[in-house]
Amino acid sequence: APRLHLGCTSAASRRSCGQAGVNGAIGVGDAAASSEAVRAVLADPDKRRLTDPLWQSTEVVRSLPSRLVRIEGWRTLEFGIVTERFKAPAVVVSPRDSLVVRVRLKSVDGTRVRLVQRSVDAPALAVPRGYVRLRLACGG
Repeated sequence: APRLHLGCTSAASRRSCGQAGVNGAIGVGDAAASSEAVRAVLADPDKRRLTDPLWQSTEVVRSLPSRLVRIEGWRTLEFGIVTERFKAPAVVVSPRDSLVVRVRLKSVDGTRVRLVQRSVDAPALAVPRGYVRLRLACGG
């Protein structure tokens, strides 16, 4: 399948984080592209599938006021609860569902963007039938 490359110059994924029950990891790296270009690719479902063939969907469950997150040296662009679904990575493995609090930040000098996520428990938002819920200790 064709893949879209964002010019990553360094990346790491699936690191051991030493937390029991964590069964997912997110890559971290530098892209040789503007943050706007990366965001445009991730926001377009057709392009997103080229960068991550296992990705199925992203849904903002609830947007929260960005003024609630204050981190020195950063501007909060987005704050909310998000669910994402991914295809099964192998025949004997179930597809994945994640439910996270997500914060998207931009440095005050405008040169860096950071996406920080952490899994949350929300019994009212059931895991879809046939899926396994990912637990993300912290990513960003």
